Amino acid sequence: MSDNEDGAMSQHAIDFIDELRSVYTRVRAGEVGLPADFVDEDAEAFGTLMPSGRAYVALRRGESGIEIDWMQALPTGARIGTTVMQDLCARADRHRVSIKLTPKGQDPRLVRFYERHGFVRPKEGADSLVRDPRAQAASDGLTV
Repeated sequence: MSDNEDGAMSQHAIDFIDELRSVYTRVRAGEVGLPADFVDEDAEAFGTLMPSGRAYVALRRGESGIEIDWMQALPTGARIGTTVMQDLCARADRHRVSIKLTPKGQDPRLVRFYERHGFVRPKEGADSLVRDPRAQAASDGLTV
């Protein structure tokens, strides 16, 4: 990746996070039941309330896009995580940024969840999963 492409990617990631700041509520890890030092100081945590529950996500600018540190949806099984992941992916596509994450404990259910949203292992044996941006969809994603 050239310096120019890297700079453009960084700006796209900044724009992506700025958009999240405008539609999600910023939260602190301690406020959502995680130890206050759980989230790296470079990450920002966001939350949203939905009719069927709530979701939290912490992310940061990474080397080539956005890195998700953690994501939590409550209650489980209510498709809240799916709705929020669809929204994050749509916004990432719109801003042309990739998303990288490492499923907690490499839980096969979590890996399948992320694979359904277009995440793949960048190389054989890698712990992390990556989703590259797709052509912009007609939908703007979730309105929160």
